[in-house]
Amino acid sequence: MSLMGKTLEDISSECTQVKKHIVTLGVTVKACNMPGLGLMFHIEDGFMEIGVGIHGEAGALKHQMLSANKIVELILEKLCKTLTVKEGDEVCTIVNNLGGSSQLELFLVAGLVCAQLKTRGVQVVRQYVGTLMTSLDMAGIQVSLLLLRAGDRLWLDCLDAPTSAFAWPGNSLTLQTTCRREIVKNFEADTEIEGPMISSEEAVKLKQCLEAVAEALKSNEHRLNELDKGCGDGDTGSTLKRMADAILQDIDNIPARSPQSCFLRLSKLAEEVMGGTSGALYSLMFVGAAAHVPQWSAAWQGALDMAMTYSNARLGSRTMFDALIPACEVFRDITTRGGDWREALRKAIEAADEGCSKTQFYKPLFGRATYVDASNIRSMDAGAYGVTVWLKAIKTELL
Repeated sequence: MSLMGKTLEDISSECTQVKKHIVTLGVTVKACNMPGLGLMFHIEDGFMEIGVGIHGEAGALKHQMLSANKIVELILEKLCKTLTVKEGDEVCTIVNNLGGSSQLELFLVAGLVCAQLKTRGVQVVRQYVGTLMTSLDMAGIQVSLLLLRAGDRLWLDCLDAPTSAFAWPGNSLTLQTTCRREIVKNFEADTEIEGPMISSEEAVKLKQCLEAVAEALKSNEHRLNELDKGCGDGDTGSTLKRMADAILQDIDNIPARSPQSCFLRLSKLAEEVMGGTSGALYSLMFVGAAAHVPQWSAAWQGALDMAMTYSNARLGSRTMFDALIPACEVFRDITTRGGDWREALRKAIEAADEGCSKTQFYKPLFGRATYVDASNIRSMDAGAYGVTVWLKAIKTELL
């Protein structure tokens, strides 16, 4: 501003206004280590601190650990409320590394900040990401929001001005472009889907099965992660637990009377919360099943057909398909011949167990496991074991 010819009084006045238009909130999962003193404060496993300071101060409150999406949602809710940010406003944002966060984590948060503000109808005209003000090695981030004054470009011109500050991330990637992308919000949720309806009693039983599956996956999280450690990311249990948590949290919104709508809702949940290849495959399988429910044998086959359209994994590939395919075939064969569905389900689970057990002898053909020394693979496939977990949960609930 000095180079623009502003007086000291003008500069002081503008800085005071900026201070009134900017808010910051930090979140961390691990306190910083003060050399010679250790951790500045303790955070229990599964919790995070909200409102931490750059001098190593503990947060204003503790909160159970959330997904990145939910953390950003919580931060923006508090920031936007404090500044009274409304639809149509323009803002600049900073995502600051408190010291121990990775580039991946920083830009994940930055992307979520931008996307969620756009969903609120708020335009992000500048976004800065970097390690700007740290608290030693604190594993956390800060998000700052600057609410711009309508029709006034002074603050933007100052932000865009050249600087010799070597760590300032610049603005070349945050300038407006002529290319506009429209975000489609909750397309499936806003679309009425017609399909066969089931009775209220059947709908209750369907929800009970979903809850049983979710609880079984949660209780097997550690076991599934252990199975995945030798040849994968060691996160199969955590991935399936995210889906389980989402089902339990969303259970009242799942339209069980319409199995088609129910499965499409499950597909959306899998897409949003699971992540990874398994998230994509489960999402696809729910879509494939939705076209055939409540004809459960056809739905199972439809789920497999949809997934295998986009995946080359088959029997013997050491994947979840080694449990799913034989189980589906047994269930279909028995029910097609007019056999009792209860017996079909029992036999299907036996086939899934057998297929899962065989995976400990298979060489991996897909995924990260293909890069692992075969001598390190001594256990069954985690994805296949996960299939047996939710199948048995359904059997326990129904039989």
